[in-house]
Amino acid sequence: MEPHKLPPHLISDGDNKHCSACNLLFRTAGDGSLSQRFAQHIRARHKPEEEKGDEKQADSQKHTPES
Repeated sequence: MEPHKLPPHLISDGDNKHCSACNLLFRTAGDGSLSQRFAQHIRARHKPEEEKGDEKQADSQKHTPES
């Protein structure tokens, strides 16, 4: 049985927070809301596997030789 893998989430570290997947630091006193910055980080760095597969398929279609 595989262990349950949680989606990336924020982990508290004093006054700051870290991404659970890559340990990227998020300062609580940064520009914009913390939840918006973290959501943008998730979309950019930790796309769901389905989206990664779709992206790879789209990339492979872009690089097919033309007739």
